[in-house]
Amino acid sequence: MHKAQSTPIIRANILATVVNELVQRGIDVDSLLRDHVERFRRTQDPYQEVPLHQYIAFFEAAAEAANEPALGAWMGARFLPEKLGPVGVVFVAASSLRIAFNRLGSFLLAWQTGTRLGLEVDGDLANWTYQIDDRAIFPRRQDAEFSLSATCSFIRVLLGAQWAPVEVHFEHQLPRRNSKKILAALRTIFRAPVLFDQCLNRLVIEARDLDRQVLPAQRAIAPYLEQHLRDLVANRSIEGTFASRVTHLIAKRLGNSSFDISDAARELGLSRRTLQRKLASESTSFREIVRIHRAQMAEAMLTTGAAPVTAIAHHVGYGDATAFSRAFKSWHKSSPRAFRSVRDANRNVRRLMP
Repeated sequence: MHKAQSTPIIRANILATVVNELVQRGIDVDSLLRDHVERFRRTQDPYQEVPLHQYIAFFEAAAEAANEPALGAWMGARFLPEKLGPVGVVFVAASSLRIAFNRLGSFLLAWQTGTRLGLEVDGDLANWTYQIDDRAIFPRRQDAEFSLSATCSFIRVLLGAQWAPVEVHFEHQLPRRNSKKILAALRTIFRAPVLFDQCLNRLVIEARDLDRQVLPAQRAIAPYLEQHLRDLVANRSIEGTFASRVTHLIAKRLGNSSFDISDAARELGLSRRTLQRKLASESTSFREIVRIHRAQMAEAMLTTGAAPVTAIAHHVGYGDATAFSRAFKSWHKSSPRAFRSVRDANRNVRRLMP
């Protein structure tokens, strides 16, 4: 068994895409790199690994430096599959969108770790989700908007330029500053309703699109690239702990439907007892993972967003605000409203500081 990797990474060619965008805009990119990314040279190997948290921080700073609040979304709209390397090429070489999504989910680990993708079909709709595991990597709005926008660009290569999702969901709040500009950009790019303060970043699409006939593509090279990506994945550490995999499943289900350890075990292809043993070997349990995830999500939504407490209660899996408030007090020794009041007071103090 491989040793689990401690620091999530992303390949340098993705960072280089942001760097090149700034260079074209006449931004002093070298100073930004010095501030946020260690040991990165613009001419380095595209396979070089960059810590994911440094890339995310750089992307946020890049949007500020470029004075473009929707930088990630606009970049994603222009992002060609080949810029993602072999992963992008095998995506658009697929014979259906379902196969393309399966390939992307299988091979992401070769290009970016600490991140989960998922496809779920629910009747006439399907959800394609994108989520960074570590909630401490925040803010991460630019990356989320870039990733979903780029995914739309890839889908349009397969299904045609007129394709659009049913809805687009983001975990972050719509920023108050430049909110109209950001929302206008996102609606132009996605051509669909855009929702914020959601449980996950996701594209909601019509399930029938998964098996539609796709546009002709050059598929001869795909088997060779798939083998190359399998080799990269094989040399990578195992795909996270069972705790992180369960956390991702919980994130997708809380607030939507009941979800217990039996459901999680079934999705992971394990028996309930086997999953319990594996989580115990990682010094945790399903109940503890649910508790931690609820606490972290609630704190994040109260800290960064303006959603009503009742809506937050629903997002984290509680039927009413009373039960949520009782649980929140056990986590933070204060009510959700008191927690938010302290946040607002701290913001006002910082705003008044010279």
